Amino acid sequence: MTHALEALQEAHLALASEGTCWLEMRPRDPELSVYDGDHDFLVPPSHLTEAVTTLLEHFRDRSVTVELEQRAPFKRKLIAEEPVGSGKRLTIELWTAVEITHPGGGTSHLDANEIFCAITNTNYAQRPAIPALIYLTHLEHKRKELDHQEVIYRLGHFHHQAAGCTATTDLLKRIAEGTIDRGTAASEALVLLRRYGVAPVPSWRHNIARRGRRLQERWLRRRRRTVPVVGPDGSGKSSLIQMVCTRTDSDRGWVHLVYKHLYRRGFDYKLLKRAMGEKRGVPKNRIDERLLPYVLIKTRLGWPLLQWRLTLGRKRGLMDRFFWDYCLPGLRYPTGEEHQTEAWSRHWGVLAPTPGAVVVAGCPDATLRHRKAELSTDSVHRLYRYYYQQILYRRVPRTLLVSTDQPVETAAARLDRFLGQR
Repeated sequence: MTHALEALQEAHLALASEGTCWLEMRPRDPELSVYDGDHDFLVPPSHLTEAVTTLLEHFRDRSVTVELEQRAPFKRKLIAEEPVGSGKRLTIELWTAVEITHPGGGTSHLDANEIFCAITNTNYAQRPAIPALIYLTHLEHKRKELDHQEVIYRLGHFHHQAAGCTATTDLLKRIAEGTIDRGTAASEALVLLRRYGVAPVPSWRHNIARRGRRLQERWLRRRRRTVPVVGPDGSGKSSLIQMVCTRTDSDRGWVHLVYKHLYRRGFDYKLLKRAMGEKRGVPKNRIDERLLPYVLIKTRLGWPLLQWRLTLGRKRGLMDRFFWDYCLPGLRYPTGEEHQTEAWSRHWGVLAPTPGAVVVAGCPDATLRHRKAELSTDSVHRLYRYYYQQILYRRVPRTLLVSTDQPVETAAARLDRFLGQR
């Protein structure tokens, strides 16, 4: 079994034990490779952050490099890469709605919240009918060929699972035998779904959200000249940045930027630290907390100027750390009150500028302890989860969780490909 597949299975078990709602929409044919096609899961919007965060944490523990895309309003796409040389990728898509096409024309959506409410309110024997009916609508939406091997397997799988639902099994049998077409099966499936309490939602809301995402991505393209690289101390950020800046061609123009030198140094910052009680023995985490609003304002004002400077110089910058790294000072300077400190200061992260892309230096706990035992394992986990939450909340279009547990040349080559994409 591969590292990416093991991480996916472990995350699936972890989410199930935590009570997170997530449903595999289409079963996989065991005779086909797990790398063929996508692994599609349905997740309610309220559980989406937890699902993506858990997946990324398990991929990090397995030293798997993952790219996260957030370009669609109701989909999150993760592409997990196996070790270099295999060329295999595991694609996972998390959906908060199911898009369907009506036989007469037009599209609509099935909301994930309604689907999970229907599953919860339906008796246990009838529950398998709901995913089976959703799959029939998917066949019409994607114009699937009914004689395809994977379609035949899935129809048989759902027929077996929904054995206690006469209407659903009869519908699956008729489409498998070819007595009805995809459009008729989708129409009858929608009628049965309405009986379970799942009604199509007009697509205009999702279309507005999709147009909003496109406008946001066009705006964020201007900010792709600066790509923050975040991660705890010892995760290999600086080595990775230096390698990429050294190996890129001169016309690419990547330069090494340090967030601390730009926004957390200078005469003004030192003067404020002294005024906050640096010389009077005030704990460092308290001083950092009090200075967060000033650093945030300085970052918000300085970020557009930095993009302008890079544009004039035809350069692009990899930034060592970002504002998010300093939103949890209690983790770096533990005083026994780090949980209270985190609850107070974590909200500042949502006010920081939204980058066009982010790189997270992912490193397993054992490797981090070997390199630099500065943070506890619990603090490392909370710091990584904070990165993921900020990335998801701010809807950063593209994120790369690059494994730095591999040779730095290999990690830099993968980061270089990520930076070269548009």
